[in-house]
Amino acid sequence: MSKLTINFSSSEFACPCCNKEVFYISHIMKLQNMHDHFSKKYKKEPNFVKIIIRVTSGYRCKKHNKEVYLQLWAEKTPKQRAKFKDFDNFYCPGSQHTKGTATDIKVYVIYSDIGKVQIPPKIIYEYADKHFKGVGSYKRFTHCDSRRNKARW
Repeated sequence: MSKLTINFSSSEFACPCCNKEVFYISHIMKLQNMHDHFSKKYKKEPNFVKIIIRVTSGYRCKKHNKEVYLQLWAEKTPKQRAKFKDFDNFYCPGSQHTKGTATDIKVYVIYSDIGKVQIPPKIIYEYADKHFKGVGSYKRFTHCDSRRNKARW
């Protein structure tokens, strides 16, 4: 594990399956800039302590990437699955996660009085939309990546 920025260590981006660490420092710097942005935005609030960006998924080896997609597929309703016809049309073996250019994140504000409060993914998406090429909005987290072409979902 090595410190990449003041708020991020390389182990946060490691594959949970094999512990391999693959990342691009330019992508990590964008996350650090996001951290600094939200720290500045929330520090004026009463009882503010700090911002935490939790990386829920960073680099994924091919094996782990397929496991993640199998889990996502299992959670889909038959109607949602019908859009893709079958798993092979849903699965993304070339996911940005397998290249070390993607992170799924949750962002929290820590307050001295009420503790940890997640910033809604919609707010994170609005920031990420201006600073990352690939951005995906989910109920519980936000996907940010540094692909070459713009993509939104």
